[in-house]
Amino acid sequence: MPFTEEITANLSAGLDKAYVKQRQQGGARLSYVEAWHVIAEANRIFGFDGWARETVILQETNRDLKELKGQNGTYEQWRVGYMAKVRITAHGVVREGTGFGIGMGRPEALGDAIESAVKEAESDAMKRAMMTFGHPFGLALYDKSQSNVVDSPQEPKPKPQAEHTPFDDDKPDPVAEWANKNWTADKLDVRQMGLPDEKLAGALKNMAAYAPTIQRLDELWALNAAYHGWLSANNEDAFASIKAAFANRKGFLSQEPAKAA
Repeated sequence: MPFTEEITANLSAGLDKAYVKQRQQGGARLSYVEAWHVIAEANRIFGFDGWARETVILQETNRDLKELKGQNGTYEQWRVGYMAKVRITAHGVVREGTGFGIGMGRPEALGDAIESAVKEAESDAMKRAMMTFGHPFGLALYDKSQSNVVDSPQEPKPKPQAEHTPFDDDKPDPVAEWANKNWTADKLDVRQMGLPDEKLAGALKNMAAYAPTIQRLDELWALNAAYHGWLSANNEDAFASIKAAFANRKGFLSQEPAKAA
């Protein structure tokens, strides 16, 4: 089954620079993409049920118990190597790649060394097979100029919306509804809302956003002084976010025509 136009377009796209990693190897700095990203891209481009991976060869190449020298004297360590060949089938198109992996482990942990070597070999082979499908899977890194490694696409900025308060909404949310009913100088303590402690900070920030005038905003701050004191001593981040919410609302109201308190 041939690839759809959408799949072909995705395979022809560049490799997002954000997913390119680097490591030192043999005195050189190498660029690579991680196995999880390759799998995620395959799911995105081909579909979760549009591709398959098969290990067709898995062979041990070496297994040695080495005696090494360390800061605390000599010690033994397993060095295990595996070679793998992986086959990728995507919408009827078949590609293969080979890879090699090395595992190390303590004398009593041979299994850990084998597992590490097998995983590395299979991941390396999978990436080499997937790379042949296009730049998003790492093909772009084989070009010395890496001209197809591209910057992350910019998310479109949302259109700015006019500032408003839920006092003008037909269906205010529960905090706004409570504030509409209780917006008097003696009923602005957020602790009167009957909310659990972990929701009080969010409710107070919402009430600040609903304040119709700077005078009401100042009253809200003053009448919650006890709560501010407790919060600043127990959760500095939450207290800082509340201060920012009040400052933002005051800045907006200061630009509005004067309103009656």
